[in-house]
Formats: sequence, structure tokens, C-alpha cells
Amino acid sequence: MYAKSGNNKHVSKMTEPRCPQCGYSSVNDIPRAPLSSKRFQKLLSTNECLTGEEKCIFNDFVEDGQSRLSDLDARIALVGNLLEGLKKAKEELETALTERKKILHPMRSIPEELLLEIFKRGLGINDDPEDLFRSEWHSLDLSSAPWVYGHVSRRWRVLSMNSPVLWTRIKVSKWPARRRKDAFGRSQVSLQTSVCSPLVAYLARSRSSPVAVHLNLPAFFANRGGGEAPRSEEYTAISSILLSHAWRWRSLHLVKSDSLHPLDSTLFSIDTFPSLTNLTTEGINYGMSFSNLVAPQLRSWETIGKPSASFPVAALSAIQYYSSSEAPGSDLLQVVALLPNIRTLCVQSLKPFLHTAWSSILVPTLLIGLTKLEIKPSASASLQSFLNNISCPSLQSLCMGTCDSLLSTTIQSFEMRSRFHLKYWGFTSPLSITILSKTRGLLRQSWHILRPFKTKSSSFLN
Repeated sequence: MYAKSGNNKHVSKMTEPRCPQCGYSSVNDIPRAPLSSKRFQKLLSTNECLTGEEKCIFNDFVEDGQSRLSDLDARIALVGNLLEGLKKAKEELETALTERKKILHPMRSIPEELLLEIFKRGLGINDDPEDLFRSEWHSLDLSSAPWVYGHVSRRWRVLSMNSPVLWTRIKVSKWPARRRKDAFGRSQVSLQTSVCSPLVAYLARSRSSPVAVHLNLPAFFANRGGGEAPRSEEYTAISSILLSHAWRWRSLHLVKSDSLHPLDSTLFSIDTFPSLTNLTTEGINYGMSFSNLVAPQLRSWETIGKPSASFPVAALSAIQYYSSSEAPGSDLLQVVALLPNIRTLCVQSLKPFLHTAWSSILVPTLLIGLTKLEIKPSASASLQSFLNNISCPSLQSLCMGTCDSLLSTTIQSFEMRSRFHLKYWGFTSPLSITILSKTRGLLRQSWHILRPFKTKSSSFLN
């Protein structure tokens, strides 16, 4: 009924094989009690006395069980240590794998030429600079490209700092200023130390490469909370730093400022802008004058808002491309009349004429050298008044971004007055075809080389 432990149990315990790590032994197993026997169940449920043999058997079981219990505790401790060792080994292996994978990262083997192209793509160097300038990005943001490229690794830092092309887009629109307290405990803002250093570094890294510049004074610099004007030394310092590199500017975009000038025009000289080819002015800067501007390579001029023609005659005479956006028709006529060598004119969002007298003048403005006219969405009345007041005898290309409400008689009158011979007619709406068909007799000589200008809105051609 019961398993006897035997008299040589201590001998077998000395000779049984054990696992050196966990102490397990297949010979010396855990003692088992016959719990299922009827006698054992009866003894558990009653106070019946044990026989001598039963008492001996149970004493041997308790003695042997206590010994085995100590063995189990020792085995649990060994297994616990083994488990901790395995966990530690796993963590070390995972760390080693991560480090080796990092070392084997494909970025390490990318040639510098390809890595530089990635940098340029991330910064938009291959795109139109105006696309980048329209974003929130600005050159003095040390947490954005190209500054951030130098925060990744030494290789990236060396490559970015020695790649002038990454530093050829210069947008100054926000000033990372630092506040300090004067002797009276009042808070003051210092711009020279916070603006000049990164600006100088940015310009220096572009070396002698041609650059595109966008200047837009922020409200902070224009108004320091209490309306205090910037100190003259700060203004002079910023202008001096920028203009010291003006000899390699290719394009310049100036945004309106109500109280400050993005550039000190008194510092202009005959050699200030020898390479400037494109100028964009946005809004009117009443303190900004271009009367002493000398830019022998300037050929393109764009204005956003009310234009100002305070340019020397030599600069205006060299303009071949002019784009106007959101300008009154009367101001646009005044400006184009001052551009004798204009070849391309782009008009967008034309506003109504400021004076009714301008809407119908006796002698139309003669644009004798204009060969391409591109008209983007504008108010029909303003556009009609503008077309009625110009004559373009050399016009070869006419692109109409919208003319749904434009009268065909306006186009007919424009053609008869100018007597041009179009080689290209662009349109973006079905109603343009209707207008064209009504002027077909007038455009007979150019009709056979008509090439439609398809855009997203011309899906009816597909």
C-alpha cells in the first residue's frame, strides 16, 4: 500500500547523478504519497490510530520530504540565477545586434555625391526658390535644414558645411533674439549677438556661389512690444552684413515693411548688384527707394500689390519680363509704359482701375516689343479695361488663364487695334474656344498654328 524508502536511501543520494546548473536528478525524484488509497483517505478523515508499520512509513516520508524540499529550494535558486543570466545575455545580444545593424546601415555606404543630392532634395534646392520662400522656413532657424544636417553625424556636418549649394537660399524673416536685463532690471532685446552670428555663418558657408534672397522684416523687429524703433547700429549691422554679399545675388524678394527697411539703400553703390537678374517687390515700402539702384543684369521684375516705379531709367529700360499681381489696372498701365524693352508680361488678379478716367483713354499704351502676354484669373471688368488700353503689334503668344466672362468684342478690338499675328493661343476653359471662334476671321493668319494650352481645367480636351 505504501512505498518504502529503503535502508540505503542515503547511499543512493550520494551516488545519484545531478544537473550541475539546476540540481535535477532523474533517480532521486520527489517522493509521492498514495493519496488515492482508501486507507490514506480514511486516516485523513478520522482520528483512527496508526499501526506501527504505518507510523514508520509516514515518519520516513516526512524525513525524506523535508530533505527533498531543501533540494528544491536550492534548485529554484540555481534556476533563478540561470534565468537572470539568460535575460542578461539576451539584453547584451540585442544591444550588440542593434549596434552592428547601425554600423551596417546603408547610409554609411552612400556616396557623398548621392548624399548631397538627398540634402538638396530635402531643402528644395532644385525647385523654384519662391516655393521655398513661401513656406515657414527661414535661414536663421537652427532647427531646420540645412543647419540640422550637421546635427546627425560628423560626416554629415562636414559635408553640409562644405557644400555651398545648400546655403544659397537666404530667407530672413524671423529674428532669434535674446532678452537681457539692463541695470534697472528692465528687459531688453539684443539682436546683434543673436542674429548677426548665424547670418554671418550662413552667408560664409555659401562662399562665392550665386544666391537667392528673400527679406521680410517680422513684426517683432518692427515693433518690440512697446513700439520702440530698432537702434540704428542694429539696423546698420544687418544691412551691412547682407549687402556685403550683394555682389553675388541673382534674385531678390523684398516684402513690405511699415516702419523699417530690409536694406539700407544709402549703402547702394554702382557695384552693389552686378549679378542681380530678378527683383520681386511685395507691397509698398515707403522708406525704400530704388532711385540709386544699379543692376546691369536685371531683366526680370515682379510686383505683388501696388507697384512702385521709383527705379532709374536705365534699370527700367533693361526689364524684359514683368509680372504683376493684385495691382490696380491704372498702376499697371503706368508701370508698363516705363518699360520700353518688355518682351513678356504676366498679369494676375488684376484689380479695378483707381480712376474712371483711366478706364478709357484716348491713346492706348503702346507695347511695341511685347511678344508674350499671359493673363491669369482676374476680374473681367478690370481685364477688359486693361486690354482696351494697350496695343501690342509684335504679340506672338497670348495665354488666357480665364476669360469666361470676357466679351469676344474685347479680344476682337484688341486684335484690330494691335494688328498682331499670333503663333500661339493658350486657353484653360471651354468658353475660350467660343471666344476664339468668334475672332477666327481676325486671327485667320495664326489659326493654322494654334496650339491649345491644356491645364487641369481643360479636361474637356481629353
